[in-house]
Amino acid sequence: MFAWLHHTLNYIRSLCSYIRFGSGFAALYAFSNLQHFLSGHRTEASALSHRVTMRLFLLVVLAALSLSPAAVSGADKKKLQIGIKKRVDNCPIKSRKGDVLNMHYTGKLEDGTEFDSSISRDRPFTFTLGTGQVIKGWDQGLLGMCEGEKRKLVIPAELGYGDRGAPPKIPGGATLIFEVELLSIERSTFYVSFYNALQILLCDAINNSIFLPSNRTANI
Repeated sequence: MFAWLHHTLNYIRSLCSYIRFGSGFAALYAFSNLQHFLSGHRTEASALSHRVTMRLFLLVVLAALSLSPAAVSGADKKKLQIGIKKRVDNCPIKSRKGDVLNMHYTGKLEDGTEFDSSISRDRPFTFTLGTGQVIKGWDQGLLGMCEGEKRKLVIPAELGYGDRGAPPKIPGGATLIFEVELLSIERSTFYVSFYNALQILLCDAINNSIFLPSNRTANI
């Protein structure tokens, strides 16, 4: 089992390095090698299911087809601001990539206009941290958070919805201000964690090499 995982992770590392350095076709070739390896180890690979390889394939294709857009200049980026509004004394577990988080939040623009809130709907928002399910400002700003903790996030457009925004509520280039509360953390089982780790590796590789503005609209 562990030898199989070791070989699989080596294939993934090669895949990510090709994406990071802009080699789209090499990344597709590396993915085909990974798929061939998994097909030869069906007993072990079945635990990850067909969805894993399909998700990896979609991420690789996305990276390969999107290597041409220019990266955002580091000098032009604004920084994410994180403020702690409520600390928790007893914190046995802190949020990390791959955790499922249950959150309450309220999102506002800089002029104070509220564009979304889970509190008004009385329904917490649930997502997996670090897998690209939410805007980058959330994936980065909610790391190391305790259950019951409250934070204020000031998220620049580059880590939010970019120049396109999320019409009609969020204009292009908007800085977003979130008041968030972490209600609970669900830590995944081994195989779910392994699946999330593969997704996180590819998301990080893509984010480190190119700028891919989010197409998502609120909610987050």
